Amino acid sequence: MTKETEIEFVKFCKEQAVRFNIKKDYVQDSIAEISKEKPIDQSVFQYYNSNRYKARKEALVNVSSSKSEKAQQVILDGLSDTFWGIRVLAVEKASKLSEPFKNQALAIIQKLSVLDSCSKVRSKAFDYLVDNEPNKAFEARCLNTIEKDSSYLVVSTALQSLAKVSPEQAVSIAKKLEKESSSSLLASIAQLYGEFGNTDNFSFFESALKSNKLQGYDEVGVMNSMTYLVSRQDVQLLEKSYELFVFLSKE
Repeated sequence: MTKETEIEFVKFCKEQAVRFNIKKDYVQDSIAEISKEKPIDQSVFQYYNSNRYKARKEALVNVSSSKSEKAQQVILDGLSDTFWGIRVLAVEKASKLSEPFKNQALAIIQKLSVLDSCSKVRSKAFDYLVDNEPNKAFEARCLNTIEKDSSYLVVSTALQSLAKVSPEQAVSIAKKLEKESSSSLLASIAQLYGEFGNTDNFSFFESALKSNKLQGYDEVGVMNSMTYLVSRQDVQLLEKSYELFVFLSKE
């Protein structure tokens, strides 16, 4: 079989796999070296007619490079998909949309940030909204989420997103969250203080690093954030941080 024939054979098998909803793509597993860009219409068809997550994810990624109405409708529909993984990806690709799809996507993602059952989707929504929602409305959304959402992941993302539009307000809100037990949330607070905090926030680092709340890389992240905070302050705080490092080295 020549190279050209092999490529045509692979293309044909992939088309049939999509057409008949074959759950295991034997061709892709065995001839992974061969890659050929699919026409947008084929990716649109694949998204709507395959039951496999991998195939639908691939289709969604492929259509995101197109400005055709069919392609943009796929991204829009992906925001309401039944599987959270597709919704997360659709939120990521929503920045590729143009009007009128962009405006429709904004309305959907605003709802996802509050109502979606999956915390990963709610969290991802804030990554989109921070660049696409008016600042005042976005600030209010962040504050409401930080107060009411049950997921530490979402609260952490909302706090970091708030810092991008209103750092002082984010630092003020973070102060109220210092007693929480979530390792990842404490790491987010530390990152916030490291970039926007002052000497008044150093006590947080002392408390967090001496507690048993921090886990794994979160502890390293908190120490790095403290180092960054100290590097922006006076010598007295540097000496104080040295004492803390000495204490931690003996633990």
